Amino acid sequence: MYKKSDKFPILVENKVRLFIRDMDTKKSNEGKIIKKYESAIENPFATVLAAHEGIPATAYGDVAKLYGFKERIAQLLDVSVKTLKRYQEQNKTLNAINSEMLLKLVAIFKKGMEVFGEKQALIRWLDKPAFGLGNNTPFNLMKTSDGMDLIMEELTRIEYGDLA
Repeated sequence: MYKKSDKFPILVENKVRLFIRDMDTKKSNEGKIIKKYESAIENPFATVLAAHEGIPATAYGDVAKLYGFKERIAQLLDVSVKTLKRYQEQNKTLNAINSEMLLKLVAIFKKGMEVFGEKQALIRWLDKPAFGLGNNTPFNLMKTSDGMDLIMEELTRIEYGDLA
């Protein structure tokens, strides 16, 4: 498959190492947020169980920090920013659907950072039509759970160089 002389696998491996190092440092806000939800996103079963229990409304703020936009994340949840802020102040737990969506958004961010190596590249990719997603923008597919699954599959294909 790959020869030792091929540079692509080495570059990907180096990016993954740098990402893991950066995520482990205390300087990385993204790393702290991802670590907070790590056990809930380690596999689909863990995500379902955590979503059924509900996660704190503060998760919305964490996800908004990861991606850098509050309004768009609130639109994905079909809840106003004002309502989400009130839920946070009242220490409420989100319903299963919104909990699952936020957890999947954390998982997508984590995978995207592993693949692209930097936040700006990931955000750019989310806003551009992706060939592997039927020329839909990944962000538009985030409106449903299945759409998020398709995005994770596409990120995995990109990670392994399967762009066709």
